[in-house]
Amino acid sequence: MRLEGIYSLVESKGILKEINFDFNEGKLYYVVVENEKTGVNMFDIIGLVSPIMRGKYIINGVDVSGFSYRAKTEIRREYIGFLFKEILLDNDFNVFDNVLIPLINNKKLEKKKKEEKVINYLKKYNLDDLMEKYPKNLSANERQMVSLVRALINDPHFILAYEPTDLLSENEEKEFYEALKKITKLNIGVIIITRKVLYKEYADEIYWYENKLM
Repeated sequence: MRLEGIYSLVESKGILKEINFDFNEGKLYYVVVENEKTGVNMFDIIGLVSPIMRGKYIINGVDVSGFSYRAKTEIRREYIGFLFKEILLDNDFNVFDNVLIPLINNKKLEKKKKEEKVINYLKKYNLDDLMEKYPKNLSANERQMVSLVRALINDPHFILAYEPTDLLSENEEKEFYEALKKITKLNIGVIIITRKVLYKEYADEIYWYENKLM
C-alpha cells in the first residue's frame, strides 16, 4: 500500500496535503500527527473514506484514488480492518453478533461457516467466555479486544487504528500494543495514527506528519 503526494479536502474547511507513506504487510507503523483534528482526518484518508483531490493511492500496483465510493467500500472491506478510539461496538448486540457483523456481506462463506469463524477467533484471543455478554457489561480493555477481533474477522491486509488505547489503563495499554505487534506475525500490517509514540520498540517505521492543514 502506497500513498503518493495526496491532497485531500477536509470537511470543506481545509486540505491535508503532501501525504507520502509506504505501508507493507507484516510491519507495524506509527503515523504521528500534531493534533486530534489532523489525526481523525488522516484516519479517514488512509481508510479510503475522504475524497482524494490529487495524488495516488496504490494497492497491489493499482491506483484506486479515483475509484467510486462503492468500489472503495469493497476495497476497505477486503484490505482494511478498523480500530476506533471510541471503541465503537453496537450496544444492542452481544459480543458474538458484534464480531459477526463484518461477515454479513461476505458471500464466500455460508452462515454456519461465518458463525464457526467468529467462535474460533474469539477462542484464539481468549474472549469466548464473553460471547453472550453485551458491550455495556465489559471493561474498556475487553471492549477494545473484541473490536480488534472484529477488525480481524475478514482477514484484512492491514489494521488501521487511531489512538486505540486512550481509554485503557497503562498495563492494559501495553498488553494491547503487544497484541497489535503479534498480529504482524500473521503478515498483517498495523498502522497506528497517534499524537504520541507509545512503545517505540514495537515500530518498524515511524512517520512524522507535520500538520499541513490549510
